[in-house]
Amino acid sequence: MKFTKDIRLRLNEFDGEGEVLTSDRWDSLHPMLRADLLKDWIYDLTELYSDAWQEMGGEAVCIEFVKVSDIEEPAEAIKILAEAFEERFH
Repeated sequence: MKFTKDIRLRLNEFDGEGEVLTSDRWDSLHPMLRADLLKDWIYDLTELYSDAWQEMGGEAVCIEFVKVSDIEEPAEAIKILAEAFEERFH
C-alpha cells in the first residue's frame, strides 16, 4: 500500500465542516478501483465516526449500501431518514 494525494479530506475546525477533494488523476482511475477504494474508506470513516459518537454518549452507528433501485418508495425512505435524523439530533 502507498499514500495518495489523489483524494484528500479538508476540514474547517471553526465550524465543524469538511469536504472531500479529488485530483484529476483520481478521476482518471478505473471506476471499479475508485468504487472499491471508496467503499473501504467509507467503512473506516464510519468506524471512526461511530467511535466519536459513542465517546459523546451515543449509540454505535453503521452504514449499509443499498441500490437506489431497491428502494420501492423513495419518498417514504426519505421521510423515514428525516424522522430518524430529527429524533437523533433534536
